Amino acid sequence: MKQLRGTPLKRFLRNLPPPTFPTDLVVVCQSVAYPINVGSIFRIGDALGVAEIVLTGINPRRPIRR
Repeated sequence: MKQLRGTPLKRFLRNLPPPTFPTDLVVVCQSVAYPINVGSIFRIGDALGVAEIVLTGINPRRPIRR
């Protein structure tokens, strides 16, 4: 096989169908040990437009204020 370059590569890329992505992205995290990592997961999920974040197993919780 010969590598495509220049005009043949442009023609090939022009004829490709547009990529399809899932409409809803769900993140599942199992036993995240550190609270700072949980916060990072939520911030990254927000930036990527995640529909749902599911935390399973043993995960830190925020302190309850009384």
